[in-house]
Formats: sequence, C-alpha cells, structure tokens
Amino acid sequence: MTTNSLRSRYVVDSGGRGPAILCLHGNLMDATMWDGIVETLSGYRCIRFDFRLHGATEDDGLPFTYWDAARDALDVLDTLDVPAAHFVGHSQGGFTALRAALLAPGRITSLALIDTAADAFPGPALAQMAQIRDGFAAGAVEETAAAVLERRRRRPNRTLAGPYPSATGSPVPWVC
Repeated sequence: MTTNSLRSRYVVDSGGRGPAILCLHGNLMDATMWDGIVETLSGYRCIRFDFRLHGATEDDGLPFTYWDAARDALDVLDTLDVPAAHFVGHSQGGFTALRAALLAPGRITSLALIDTAADAFPGPALAQMAQIRDGFAAGAVEETAAAVLERRRRRPNRTLAGPYPSATGSPVPWVC
C-alpha cells in the first residue's frame, strides 16, 4: 500500500467491522508476529504493518526515529480512513505507540504495551542498536544475525553486546 505520505508500506488489514486495533511489532520482527492473535479477534478490525527496515516495507535508505514510526502509524490509519484505534505495541511497537499518543492523543482509543519502556535508552544501548541496524542495512544479514544470536546464547540475561558487522563490513567491538 502506498500511504498518504507516498511511502510504500506493507500493511495487513483484517477488514473486520468492529473497533480498530493497530498492532505494532517489536524490533527485528514484522507484522506476522500478530497473526495468531489477530485470528482470535474476528470481531475487530485488526491492522498491522511492517516498520521501516523491517519485513516487506520498502527501505528508503533514510534514517528514522520512533517519532517517525509514530507518524507512519498515524499515516497508515489516515490512508485507511480510520479516525482512531486501540494501539497494541510490543517493544519498539510500544515506543511507537507512546509517541503516537503524544502526537495525536485523540486518535488513540487505548494503549496496550508489551515488554516496552517509556524512558530513554542509555548511550551504549543506542550504539548497540545502531550497529545491529547498520549490519542489516549493509546486507550483512547472516553475519549480524549470527553475532546477535551467539552473543545472546552466551549471555542470556544480558544485553546483546557486540561485535557486529558495521556498514563497512568490519566488526565493531563494544560492550554494554
């Protein structure tokens, strides 16, 4: 779907006749993470889309913030002529839902936030996420995913510390 902002997004709309629910996925996920839940909500209009750099949404190569993601979510609703919706957000979807509520409080019927936070990330965590993003954006998908999973396996109760491939292909070591 091309939204009102002329951005191409992968959007799934259940077309239900009940109240609208906008499901916002977590980082490294896509709209399909909600499939099982949507199946149980046949009385609702369930809408979900892939964020930039996720799933089947086209990557325009530009940097973006969670504020941009919130505007994208509102743009999807605008394009579908949905005046307000219940927002359900997991992780980065929760960050996005909170920002959408600040941008357009009258459009948010309710918030359901799963495994998310309202405070800012510390600098090292932001650097970590940027390195993972850059690895995926540079096309080093296998290497970046393997590094994330291996680090997670070795440190299951810690953050996903590097090294991860950088945009130049060289590993960038760092520790949170």
